[in-house]
Amino acid sequence: MLMDKIIGHRGICGVAPENTMAGFYIAKKYFKWIEIDTCLTSDEKVVLFHDESLDKLTNGTGKISDKTFKELQELNVNMKFPEHGDCKIPLLVDFLDFVIKNDMCVNVEIKDNDKRWKLLTDKVIETIEKSKINIENLLFSSFNHNVLMHLSKKKPNWKIGHLFYSDTTDWQKKCKAVNAKSIHLYNKNIPENIISQAKNMGLEVYCYTVNNKSEYKKLIDLGVDGVFTDEKPETII
Repeated sequence: MLMDKIIGHRGICGVAPENTMAGFYIAKKYFKWIEIDTCLTSDEKVVLFHDESLDKLTNGTGKISDKTFKELQELNVNMKFPEHGDCKIPLLVDFLDFVIKNDMCVNVEIKDNDKRWKLLTDKVIETIEKSKINIENLLFSSFNHNVLMHLSKKKPNWKIGHLFYSDTTDWQKKCKAVNAKSIHLYNKNIPENIISQAKNMGLEVYCYTVNNKSEYKKLIDLGVDGVFTDEKPETII
């Protein structure tokens, strides 16, 4: 298997602040594989954050792409879990050091929150190459087909998973074009026969985001290889 049957979503974001070091320290107790989101600051630093806007997840406002990393460090990214105190938006490079020290594996999602998706992809590549991480412990994904095309051309041996949400048009063509090893599907929108067809193509199938036992069992019974969850594994198995 490329990844595990259960993968921590944004760390373990149902239990601790998403995409934060506080969350990752908790996630390592439960998961070998976790998923993160990468995006760019205005001064071209690769940070871990999901949304385009800061409004929902922090005590700040505006777009993350309009802020420098220094400005972002003034914000608290923990709006849900007071027991964890103030949390900061981390750099990808610091997160990779944590992953190496704790022998973890990561699904790195490359966001396309602004028009600099090509620069972001190049910066992610640069950061990964400068680190001492084992590339076999990483899988890269994106909803943006252009991101994955760019990545696959620059790094043809890096493992890619193609993300899809509601629109799965031309999914076979798109997966083949980027030499994807897996397809990642929204668990509420799984077109008929797509799992078996993907398996016939040699793709592994992962679904997001699964937070209860009945949904997990249904997907595993359908042949899904693994799921992303916000919760501790015992919540869904």
